[in-house]
Amino acid sequence: LDIGLVVLNAGVATGKVVERCSPAQLQDMLDANCYQVGALLGYFGRRLRARGRQSGMVAVSSTASTFPITCNTPYSSTKAFVAFLCQAVGYELAEQGDKVDLLCMKPGFVRTNMIGHIKEGKAPGEVTTNESVATTLRDLGREQESFGPLTHELIACYIRVMFRYFPYRLMQKNFERLSKRGTGSGDKPKDTSAKPETS
Repeated sequence: LDIGLVVLNAGVATGKVVERCSPAQLQDMLDANCYQVGALLGYFGRRLRARGRQSGMVAVSSTASTFPITCNTPYSSTKAFVAFLCQAVGYELAEQGDKVDLLCMKPGFVRTNMIGHIKEGKAPGEVTTNESVATTLRDLGREQESFGPLTHELIACYIRVMFRYFPYRLMQKNFERLSKRGTGSGDKPKDTSAKPETS
């Protein structure tokens, strides 16, 4: 089987603070979001380089990797690992030639099962899977990392500016409010463990 493009998109999130995560939930996140990504980047990096033709790999991190999120600490931390891993592996691949492109995607909210507890169209900056895929293919081979659609680029810029110039706790309260928007005043955000995700 000739494989020319690998997309590492599966992931796990709980939407909880660390003290409310069971050891099994933390292990699931570390395994799916960190260990499997590292192992598969290594395996397919070797396989695609041996292919001898232009190939590509995409690993999905998240906008949540750009700063610590206290209401979803384990998830944002594992996605920060993916971002750093891709940066390092990208340098390693470049030193061995230019036949394998690696892109780290850092999208915001994408309409997948992971945000199923938020009413459609209510997540801040929400985009469709088609929009996310289109920008991924656009940036593969051109960029080392991408936030995807313009909406997510602007959100990432906003987060970086706010994190630098405003008190951390103020930012956290604002993020928590935006993240819960659209769930309904009486609804509790659902545990999204072990569900496939795109952000």
